[in-house]
Amino acid sequence: MFLIGLFIFGVFAVTICKNLAIKFNIVDKPDGKLKTHKVPIPATGGLAIISTIFFGVIASYSLELSEQNIATITFLALLFVLGFLDDKLTLGVSIRLVIQIISSIILISYFQPIPLTSYLYIDYIFTTVFFIGCINALNMIDIMDGLAAGIAFFSIFNFIILINDHSSFYFALSISTVVALTSFLIFNFHPAKIYMGDMGSTTLGGMIAVLALVLFEQADSIDTTIHYGLMVLVIFFELVFTVIVRTAKGLNPFRGSPDHMPLRIKKLGLSTKQTVILIYTFSMCVMLFSIAAVKYELSAYITILIIMLVVYMVSSYLLKVRMERLN
Repeated sequence: MFLIGLFIFGVFAVTICKNLAIKFNIVDKPDGKLKTHKVPIPATGGLAIISTIFFGVIASYSLELSEQNIATITFLALLFVLGFLDDKLTLGVSIRLVIQIISSIILISYFQPIPLTSYLYIDYIFTTVFFIGCINALNMIDIMDGLAAGIAFFSIFNFIILINDHSSFYFALSISTVVALTSFLIFNFHPAKIYMGDMGSTTLGGMIAVLALVLFEQADSIDTTIHYGLMVLVIFFELVFTVIVRTAKGLNPFRGSPDHMPLRIKKLGLSTKQTVILIYTFSMCVMLFSIAAVKYELSAYITILIIMLVVYMVSSYLLKVRMERLN
């Protein structure tokens, strides 16, 4: 009953935030290049999502917050404000990166870094890079109606299935988030009536990074750590693929170009809806594989081999698709 009530709250939140966007001119305007929608679209979906998450956590989690929980809330709030300012003022890349790096380093100090080596400082550096990747990867893939929200849904649902402590703050946070995303997708699926904006994509990207770190802390082996990491495979695939392609073309990897994986898939002749549903299906398969790999204690070597083969096959096929360059 609580989840139904939260879903209804989310629907109302999206409706209200849509009206606020129009009133305060927080809209995503078409540019005829990457932004191909015909009219300005409200970009305050992130506000609706975060408001619904906040309400859900307050209503469902009654235990005292730890310093780690407070640090997480502060971190996500900072990303939200940064995203809002970027939506409204279009901040420079360097400003965003500096704030993201500093806030990530501070938050990670409340956790254990990803235990990939026996050197703590190297693990801290790797974990910081992981955070920056998650924050910006979801923002980068937010290029089609319903795409980023759907990918985030499967990533966070993966966490819900694998987390051991179902009474924790992070479980309440993740449950509230998947409900918020569900209510948002009603309005965001093609043709979208509202976008989440940077305030939504960067905050959700940061949340996925935090939830992944929570899973890594409960891992009892390097195999389990790698299987937990599959929850970010899709967004990192898009990030790495796009950055490599842009760099190989001599383009600034932070500058917009039609080299995204979803745009290449659509170029094969699929509609926007078909492209998004195909990526949803891939995300769901990755989620199910992650869950099965943990349950049946699959060797990390086998997992890595399978992922490398899939990534190689998909990348090789998509690289053959010719994309027009932006002027």
